[in-house]
Amino acid sequence: MNKFYNQNYTLEKIDEILESIQGCVRRNRYIISRNTNRQENDRFFTDYNVTSVKQRSILMEMKATDFCHSLQNANVGFEHEVLFVFS
Repeated sequence: MNKFYNQNYTLEKIDEILESIQGCVRRNRYIISRNTNRQENDRFFTDYNVTSVKQRSILMEMKATDFCHSLQNANVGFEHEVLFVFS
């Protein structure tokens, strides 16, 4: 298993993380990266015609039970970043 892959979270911790994320969304203090390192985001938005309004809706509808895993960023200079993956 990838050493950066983590499922070791309690449901309460995921609730806490998700509340923080959704709080940022409510205050319009978030971005969804759409650079060359995030081409899968662009493909998804284009293929499914996901507008910024729909992106916000998706983020606000996520539940802790949708959590899959987290990934620690292994790129130099970005080790502090963690990606939380929800299905």
